Amino acid sequence: MPETMAPNIGMLPQPQLLPGIFLDVADMLDLGSAAERWMIAGVKFTPRTVETPLQAAGIGDCAGGVPLEPVARPLCLPAVSQNPFTLVDLVEMKALELMAFGGEEDVDGEALDRFRHLVSAAFASELISGTASGGISLSNSATAPAGLAFGTASKLTGALALLEAELATRLLNSRGVIHLPPVLLSQAIEGYSLTFVDGHWTTPLGNIVIVDAGYAAAPQPTGGGDAAGATEVWVYASGPVHYRLIDGKLNARDTSSFAFATNDITRWTQGYGLIVFEPSLVTAAQVLQVPA
Repeated sequence: MPETMAPNIGMLPQPQLLPGIFLDVADMLDLGSAAERWMIAGVKFTPRTVETPLQAAGIGDCAGGVPLEPVARPLCLPAVSQNPFTLVDLVEMKALELMAFGGEEDVDGEALDRFRHLVSAAFASELISGTASGGISLSNSATAPAGLAFGTASKLTGALALLEAELATRLLNSRGVIHLPPVLLSQAIEGYSLTFVDGHWTTPLGNIVIVDAGYAAAPQPTGGGDAAGATEVWVYASGPVHYRLIDGKLNARDTSSFAFATNDITRWTQGYGLIVFEPSLVTAAQVLQVPA
């Protein structure tokens, strides 16, 4: 009986993306006339300080509309610079496998599809670590919330309550963002009553919760704290996060050598990213993965 070769059907389709990941929830940044320059130079922006409450005074305490007592004023902070970063990926296969794809165009499509599938996790990881850009990140901006010093691991419900209290103090009734590793989601739903509304998770107070694979190995804050142990993770909270993305494009095509028996076919995809947020609003907590 003649031996038959199993057909190569190529790569399986990409799985469906989860809802509520970083690029689904974060706001696209409007750069106006700077839209074509940020990829090289990044951006500068004027941060909002930790908000100062409006001052209340008795009716008789003002003369001519001017308060008698000095009014606390927000500090005027210098502009903050943020760097862009490059996103790179590749698909590699043997030339014989091209027959399963139908040709190089299908390989190109697979490379672009893979890039778009992985880009949200890349953004989420860069937001926390800042490794690629070398700019501001959640980990190098975070300060501890009141009542939970860095270096103290806490149960999730208590940590989320303190993070939300800190956001309320710093944002004064404005909506913040909690960046939650996927391992904590079911615990947060059951123990902290997260609900899924309008494409994202929401706390009882109304803060947005982003759950993304890019948060899974979040480093500790550079301002203090220990690396997460085997049963711990770091959870960050911030004000609104804005991003800019130049989608992946094929940046090289080498078909000069096309020996079917040995040739490796590689397709590189490359894009550019930028993430902007208020550094003074960032806080973090070390959390136990499983309630003690």
